[in-house]
Amino acid sequence: MTAKRIYTPEQKAAKAKHAATPAYRAAHRERCRRYYAALTPEQKIARVASNRRYYATREGKALNAEWHRRNRYGIEPGEYDALMTAQGNICAVCEEIMSPPHVDHCHETGRVRGLLCGPCNTGAGLLRDDPKRCHALGDYLEAGETHGV
Repeated sequence: MTAKRIYTPEQKAAKAKHAATPAYRAAHRERCRRYYAALTPEQKIARVASNRRYYATREGKALNAEWHRRNRYGIEPGEYDALMTAQGNICAVCEEIMSPPHVDHCHETGRVRGLLCGPCNTGAGLLRDDPKRCHALGDYLEAGETHGV
């Protein structure tokens, strides 16, 4: 196993500057395609196994979650941490501790509304983010009547 390369801040800045240009991105994409096409089946299997081992670790899971939040919801790590701090790691609906927190967003606009626990986030999604449905369900549950039993 090779050691992970450590870049200086200057090297990182230069790399980011190059990565921002379309010509560089196209050339880099083609270079990666050639590299992966040249791998033997055994090398491909070894890469997949290595990736699975890494993403099964705590660090890998955190990196994957960070990537998911950034690419799906547009939330940077600092924004996510601020949201967690503002809510005190408490679900915005049921006010119980979230483990793990789920990003709640509007399915029409994509705007992030806050963090919810898993059951509340699933419930909101199953009720199609419709306040009328939520109120109707609440009324139904509060009535406590049995229908047809």
